[in-house]
Amino acid sequence: MTLSRTDLLTASPGAVSCDLAGEVVVLNMDSGKYFALNAVGGQVWQWLQEPCTIESLQERLLQEYDVTPEQCESEVNSLLRKLSEHGLLQS
Repeated sequence: MTLSRTDLLTASPGAVSCDLAGEVVVLNMDSGKYFALNAVGGQVWQWLQEPCTIESLQERLLQEYDVTPEQCESEVNSLLRKLSEHGLLQS
């Protein structure tokens, strides 16, 4: 999946998640595979429960965390690629 900053994204309806000791664990119900997210990734996952753009995710992270725009963009794109590869994201 090729993603644009303005694409509307949301968590896959075939995924369920829970918080385990500060990490969010996401299960792809179709494949039966788990995917663990750190605290920041878990926050992004929570935001993805409602449709949002990559741009809005990055803006929210920049407001909440002390990170450069370049680092934020790189890490958000990497996370979204991984979520997409695991079937946990839809646009």
